[in-house]
Amino acid sequence: SQRSSIENRQLLAQVKQGPQDEIFDVAATIETMAEQAERFERERRAQLQQQLWAQVLQCISDPVVLTDANNRIVSVNTSFEKKFGYRAQDVVGKNPRLLRSGRHDQAFYAAMWEALQTQDGWQGEIWNVDQSGNLRPFMATISAVRDDAGKVVNYVEYLVDIQSLVNAKAKAESAS
Repeated sequence: SQRSSIENRQLLAQVKQGPQDEIFDVAATIETMAEQAERFERERRAQLQQQLWAQVLQCISDPVVLTDANNRIVSVNTSFEKKFGYRAQDVVGKNPRLLRSGRHDQAFYAAMWEALQTQDGWQGEIWNVDQSGNLRPFMATISAVRDDAGKVVNYVEYLVDIQSLVNAKAKAESAS
């Protein structure tokens, strides 16, 4: 009788303990699932944001070049393809140096990189050459993109074609 009393208490303790453990296990599982759902939703929103920016990039009427931190082209927009005659797949992975016209000296590029490294940006007139060998003047804005730790991860170059301004200036100079 004494033994059965002890067994009954143990059994009662297990019965009391059992459902609570199961409830805690279910609660932990629900919490884990909720955390996963939140993470999934954040990732989905981030992916939608990236897709939106990719679409915006393609809609911009001026050439845009995105490079990685090592100055290798990651992406260009359709305006770049139209202005320079290169398809995106032909320039991805290459250095934007392929557009150099030969019109600027090494000091020009050194000053540009100095500004990018110290001020996270550079702006100025630059002459590039398209795939056909035609010289093209642009007003360029190049910006460094940094991650949360402050490390440069990309460079973005925005180019505005200024050929009409250059032509007007040349015409005005020849008239005077």
